[in-house]
Amino acid sequence: MKNLLFFVIASVFLWVGCNGRSFVGFPCVDDSDCGSGFCLRELNDGAQKDPKTIEFVNGMCTEDCEEIGGFEGSKVCLQYSPTNQMFLFDLCRNDNDCRVDDSYYCVWVGSTSNSVDAQLGINACLPEDAIH
Repeated sequence: MKNLLFFVIASVFLWVGCNGRSFVGFPCVDDSDCGSGFCLRELNDGAQKDPKTIEFVNGMCTEDCEEIGGFEGSKVCLQYSPTNQMFLFDLCRNDNDCRVDDSYYCVWVGSTSNSVDAQLGINACLPEDAIH
């Protein structure tokens, strides 16, 4: 199984109504492309020895998990373990739900229980650099 630098922190956030426009998962050049969010271009783990950088090819619009407004579609809050930063990512069923042309793939990131205690797999679109 692929080891991920991300893991599920909170729960799955589903579309509840839209006060503003969110572009989570969309490509971006800078924050102005992301509506109420911001453009994530890369993450660094801050390590002194053998630092790891995750590149978000063609950028990826996201939002901090604490700043949840309204969203289109489904999102999941994930934490980047080395820095404890939390971001929203698109949920997916398979690679076709992700930006595969930019090397974003549908990856299992954890599981949660629904109201009948069935285990539900959670998959999110992550850049190839985050999968190792």
